[in-house]
Amino acid sequence: MKASPFEERPLTNDRALKIVFSEHLIEHHPGWRSCSRHGVTGCTIGELAARLPRYYRKLGKVAFEHGKLGPLMQSLEEQFPNAKLDRSDGLKLILDDAWIHARASNTEPLLRLAAEARSEDRVEQLYAEVVWRVL
Repeated sequence: MKASPFEERPLTNDRALKIVFSEHLIEHHPGWRSCSRHGVTGCTIGELAARLPRYYRKLGKVAFEHGKLGPLMQSLEEQFPNAKLDRSDGLKLILDDAWIHARASNTEPLLRLAAEARSEDRVEQLYAEVVWRVL
């Protein structure tokens, strides 16, 4: 069995992190394979960043009426019936191409919203759909 080139010298925390990060990128983002597998890429930061997937995010907050949080969250669940739900901190609706997170403020009558998608148009559309439900 061939020894790993990483076993030739002890791993420091910094070096271990670089190796794990590099291996993750090579495995999950095929565009990175053109760079060296051992951390020395020969690529500029800009070239490396250009190979990463691009996401768009929108954050905001909307006032909502006290006592309406439960029905509002139920309405959001019904609006996106195929979404995977995460209720660990508010309500996160995970869709195939995007997600939106709605969480009540602990100090103000506000609903904090965050949306993320692969295109600006999709994130704006998703955000608007949720804000429409709140208003």
